[in-house]
Amino acid sequence: KILENVQRVPMSISVLSDRRLEGMNAVRVQDIIQGVPNVAMELFTPRQSSLAIRGIGKNPANDGLEASVGVFLDGVFLGRPGMLSTDLVDLERVEVLRGPQGTLFGKNVTAGALNISTRGPDDVAQGYAQATLGNADLVEVKAAVSGPIGKSGVGYRLTGFSAERDGFTDAVLTGKDLGELDRHGVRPQLQWRPSAGARWRAIIDHSAEDEDGPAI
Repeated sequence: KILENVQRVPMSISVLSDRRLEGMNAVRVQDIIQGVPNVAMELFTPRQSSLAIRGIGKNPANDGLEASVGVFLDGVFLGRPGMLSTDLVDLERVEVLRGPQGTLFGKNVTAGALNISTRGPDDVAQGYAQATLGNADLVEVKAAVSGPIGKSGVGYRLTGFSAERDGFTDAVLTGKDLGELDRHGVRPQLQWRPSAGARWRAIIDHSAEDEDGPAI
C-alpha cells in the first residue's frame, strides 16, 4: 500500500476523510456523493442504480453490463449495482478519481472510480457505539470493536450496524407499510503484519436488506 499526497498526484481526485464523512452523516453512497462535485447517482431499486462522473455513466442499470464508474470497496471491485446497496459504516476515507482508471485499478472504468476504504484493526484495544432515534420509530445502531490478539502481530476488528424504521403509508393490498426500513450487516476482519513493510488483511462483509419500497 503506497500513500501519496493527493495534491501531487497528476489527476483529478476528491477525498473525503473519516471526520468529513461523520460530519455529513454519510451512510450510503447517495449520501457520500453529496459532498463531491461532478458526481451524480440515480437510485430506483438496488438493481436499478447508476453512478455518473462528469455526466458519463448515468445509464439505467443492467445485470449483464458493468457500469462506466467503477466502485471499489477495500480494493475489491463491485461489478453489479446491488452489491453496494447497503449502509457504509466505519469508513476511513472515500476517494473519487475522475477519468479512465484502467491502469491503476486494472478495470476498464472509463468515467472514473469510487474507492471506498474502511477502518482496519487498531494497535490498541478500543471501540465505539452510536445510536440514532427518529420519527416513524427509526432506530439506527452502529458499533465497532478492535484491538490486537496478544503479541502475535494479528489484529482484529468487528463492525456491525442495524437500521429499522416503520413505513409512512399502509398498502391496502398487502397490509404492509410502504417505505419500511430494515437493514442489518456485520464485517469481521483480521490483519497480520509479518514485517514492517507487509500487511495481510482478510475481510468478510455480510449485509441483508428487506424493504417494501418507497411510498410513491
